[in-house]
Amino acid sequence: MYGIDVSSYQQDLDVSTLNVDFVIFKATEGLGYVDSTFDKFSTDCRKSGKLFGFYHFARENDPKAEAQFFYETCKGLIGYGLPVLDYETTNENDVEWCESFAWEFHELSGMFPVLYMSASMCATFDGSWLANYVPLWVAGYPYAKAYYSFDAAPEFPYSIAPWDSCIMWQFTSNMYLDTYASRLDADVAYISREQWVDLANGDDTMTDEQIEKIAAACASYVWQGSAYDKENNLNMYNCAHWTYEYVLKLYAEVTAMQETVKILAEGKGADPEQIMKAVTDAVTKRLKELKIEVH
Repeated sequence: MYGIDVSSYQQDLDVSTLNVDFVIFKATEGLGYVDSTFDKFSTDCRKSGKLFGFYHFARENDPKAEAQFFYETCKGLIGYGLPVLDYETTNENDVEWCESFAWEFHELSGMFPVLYMSASMCATFDGSWLANYVPLWVAGYPYAKAYYSFDAAPEFPYSIAPWDSCIMWQFTSNMYLDTYASRLDADVAYISREQWVDLANGDDTMTDEQIEKIAAACASYVWQGSAYDKENNLNMYNCAHWTYEYVLKLYAEVTAMQETVKILAEGKGADPEQIMKAVTDAVTKRLKELKIEVH
């Protein structure tokens, strides 16, 4: 499929006249900017039946706050179009910023945004869980393309590891269309219309295994530390830290219970170890009845 991405620079564009499969338009930027053409393009795309996406242009603010602003502005489009994080700002090597934004948006909407960035930035995300769960839209202009070649997509020349593949490629900013005089950013999608709709519907529900992998990545921020500022209350660190503190609290409670049993048993002349074993065996038996495996 072929499409374009637009913003207020193309405010005079009528998407219904375009011979393209999809349109991706700018929605928000930073913490307070809403693109002046957001309502126009979202309405025109839905009326014309075109596939569409809507993007947030990242700035250098708290990523959780930016994700919340994007979601609150665009929540009426969730389930209809593809949300996108456009990441090309001055903190462009801040992988944790993107992780925090994506996770917060997922918490709010139930789906991860597509991540848009230059092909040259992909390698900086090596080791990030984003490569396994967040669809990628790559930008790179190796050819002087000014017109679509509808018989075949241009050959993709980039290495995008750690991603195995991308769902879209913005391959030129120099495209002409018959019904529009100015040049446009143009894209090719490597997914079908049905797959686009599935992604827009949020059909990226995580499996237990995927959740465990992300939880492990979160935990690494606590156990190993991270380069980003933990005092910014980023969501990923807070989730992991809360879990860690909760485990410590449970451990303290169990230890206190054991001490209490020991004191009571010794006061009655009983063996505290036998009492604790009896309690543990009874609890284990009940958990197994509930199909909860104990290790």
